[in-house]
Amino acid sequence: HIMRSVAGGFDNESVAVTAIVCVFFFWIRSLRTENSWPFSVAAAIAYGYMVAAWGGYTFVLNMVGVHAAVLFLSGNFTWNLYAAYSVFYVVGTTLAVHVPVVGWTPFRSMEQIGPLFVLGAAQLAAVLFRQKRKLSEREYSRFRKRVVLCSVIGGFVSLVVLDATGVVGGLSARVRSLFVPHTHTGNPLVDSVAEHQATQGDVYLKYFDFLVVAFAPAGAVACVANNRSPARVFVAAYFLIAGYFSAKMVRLVLLLGPASAICAGIAIGGVVDWIADEANTFAEVANGGVKKTTA
Repeated sequence: HIMRSVAGGFDNESVAVTAIVCVFFFWIRSLRTENSWPFSVAAAIAYGYMVAAWGGYTFVLNMVGVHAAVLFLSGNFTWNLYAAYSVFYVVGTTLAVHVPVVGWTPFRSMEQIGPLFVLGAAQLAAVLFRQKRKLSEREYSRFRKRVVLCSVIGGFVSLVVLDATGVVGGLSARVRSLFVPHTHTGNPLVDSVAEHQATQGDVYLKYFDFLVVAFAPAGAVACVANNRSPARVFVAAYFLIAGYFSAKMVRLVLLLGPASAICAGIAIGGVVDWIADEANTFAEVANGGVKKTTA
């Protein structure tokens, strides 16, 4: 955030960071209980603001889509998750297409087609969940295999047809630069701009506090290893994905900022809790020893 707003400058990313945090907060909040899906409306509105603020909205959309897909595929389907993602995608995309520079890009860009397929997968997961209660175990197993096979084939064919007909375009030069060396994207502007180059190691120490750099990875591991929940899985995934992209392009280090702060806070909080527990245990033992001696 600081790297985009110091020395009198104030780039779009400075506004977008607030929108990113709001989207992710309300998305996680919408998954807390079985009746908390209405918070996804707030997440969608924040996403609409994000779309109007910065072109990096594709990261936000795909981050939410990846998280929902992981929950669906891991067998954690709930009607609250289904409603939250459906509402978020429909309302958020409706707001996005009304931004003049975006238009129908959410349906015509390879970078944004993934979350649309996740929405389709959510509908299939809902059908399977309903049928599981109606069919026997053997019948449900057969039904599930047929649905999954037909869905995979249908999705693949649809993607190939859309790409061949030009309805869905290829990856942009900036996105390609995240997966290939930055000097080989085919776009001279992207290849030559310094902020599109790979991130040097000292950048993280320059813009992040040492405690964040030291504790953030441990916090990400703790999110997956201890007290796993949809929110903690999201934080770990956010940290890993943003960390990869930030290493590929220096301007994307700001995406890693919120995730690093949260993960570092979790790790430091865990250490503080452990110290407090040990101190309480020591105090109890000491008090017990005093009582025994007095008796």
